[in-house]
Amino acid sequence: MRLTTERLELIPMTAELAPLAAGDRPALAAALSADVPDDWPPEHIDPPTMAFVRDKLTDPACAGWWPWFVLRLNPGGTHTLVGIAAYKGPPDAEGQIEIGYSVVPSAQRQGYATEAVAALINRARAFPKVHRIIGETLPHLTPSIRVMEKLGFKYVGPGSEEGVVRYECKLSGQDGTD
Repeated sequence: MRLTTERLELIPMTAELAPLAAGDRPALAAALSADVPDDWPPEHIDPPTMAFVRDKLTDPACAGWWPWFVLRLNPGGTHTLVGIAAYKGPPDAEGQIEIGYSVVPSAQRQGYATEAVAALINRARAFPKVHRIIGETLPHLTPSIRVMEKLGFKYVGPGSEEGVVRYECKLSGQDGTD
């Protein structure tokens, strides 16, 4: 299972790959057959988080509903790992999923987060039980907010933690609205 866009290939994280994502660059490069930049891992990719994700991914029903590696397609057919785009678990009982994303500093402000999250949104549309996608960020992280706004997310108020703001995107036609 892979997602491909104009400039990117997204590969779902597995329980085996999760521990490598937190900093074993040589092993991750070999496993993904990709170059891994010196500034890997991006923000929020740390050993405790990846241990949590690894444990979630031991359930086969969770395949594809956690982080995806974002690889840039390079001329000549090579790949460079530029970030992570993620669902934060499968849809809940109300048909809601949450997304998140993080790009290494050397690849920021090049549209990779927007392109990767758009691919995850398109994938989510294939699941009729998904009605709404949410994203949360800090109000001063303008680039993160801009990614969501470009993709049709609207500000809806405070997030799940103090100081965080929430945006949402309703999937047209999947929740009875247009």
